[in-house]
Amino acid sequence: MVVTNSSGQYISDLAHNELEIFEDDIKQNIALFTPMAAPTSVVLLLDTSISTQEKLGEIRRAAQVFVDQLQPGDRIKLITFNDQIKEMNEFTADRVVIKTAIRNAESGYNTKVYDAMNVALESLREVDGRKALVIFSDGVDYRSDYASSASTLRALEQDGVLVYPIRFSTRIAAERLAREQAGQGVHLPTKEVVRSTSGTRDPLPGEPPTPAPSSEPRTGPLGLPPPDEIFRRRRDSDRNRDRYPPTGRPPAGEVGSDVPAGRARVRSPPHADSRARKSRTGTLGARVPVKSTKPPEDTVGLMLDRLYTTADTYLQALADKSGGQLRRADTVNSLPKAFSEIAKELKANYLLGYASSIKAHDGQYHMIKITSPRSGVVIRARAGYRARPVSIGGEQ
Repeated sequence: MVVTNSSGQYISDLAHNELEIFEDDIKQNIALFTPMAAPTSVVLLLDTSISTQEKLGEIRRAAQVFVDQLQPGDRIKLITFNDQIKEMNEFTADRVVIKTAIRNAESGYNTKVYDAMNVALESLREVDGRKALVIFSDGVDYRSDYASSASTLRALEQDGVLVYPIRFSTRIAAERLAREQAGQGVHLPTKEVVRSTSGTRDPLPGEPPTPAPSSEPRTGPLGLPPPDEIFRRRRDSDRNRDRYPPTGRPPAGEVGSDVPAGRARVRSPPHADSRARKSRTGTLGARVPVKSTKPPEDTVGLMLDRLYTTADTYLQALADKSGGQLRRADTVNSLPKAFSEIAKELKANYLLGYASSIKAHDGQYHMIKITSPRSGVVIRARAGYRARPVSIGGEQ
């Protein structure tokens, strides 16, 4: 729970008797109140897929500065993910251990966002006290083996973990490379890249069985060319490219900026329809073919629109369901600021707990509302939780 005044400044002197908590509109008795100075267990979850390779050194430096900004008693665990998920260290307050783990982070290929989130939540489930998860990623999942967006969001509803996504943009580079492939007649992997939220799935009709997971992908992320070829093309195109992607559309504002607000329609020139009507017959009255003026479907743009909309929606949902906040770092230069803002907020976080009088272990979602009689107080906390159902053996 984060408490600020109307100006956005953190309130550090709040007392438990200045708070009221309601579950499904029923007032609850506060049983746990931990002030801001209490230590936090933090998982730092870093996307080290191929899209970050060129900037990995700067990402490492920004992560080390973030560690220095946390409280001395905070315990940090680093997890990196690409086509593999690596738990680089166990929870520790030893800054030397943490920074060594950060320096040892290496880039890979694909991006298993959902599997990595699942591992991070399982790690935090084993610790007590205040918990937070900071994930740096574009949110695009590529070939997670067992987790899905739905399964990780459901798990988050059952765990008291604050999640702070730091979103970086890869849309422009991805669209440029995807259009290059489309121009070469290469099949775009829309079925595999734009995954359903049901986790692993059976092959679609006419589709070969999904191969066993491998750490040696045949292509780079998004089914694009191998890494060396990607960087060669990127270096060549960066010398002459304009600021905007090949479509000529600049990114549009805030969350979802990688997804264009709308696609321009290809319009016929003035009076084109009337000219077409007049030319439907030849000089002897014979009908002649009329070319369709309907623009071709932009399959590359549509596929990427859906892909990045899914990614944006997922990262925003992580923040909303947990009471955290989504921050943007579309350039690596803005990453230190995003980390700094999160470190500052973690120091200003309260832990509030209660024993539910409803005592429902029904697997249903229960709404939480926290209020304060103090004037000018703004409270941000998770909107609710999902009760863990009782198992057949009687245990939660």
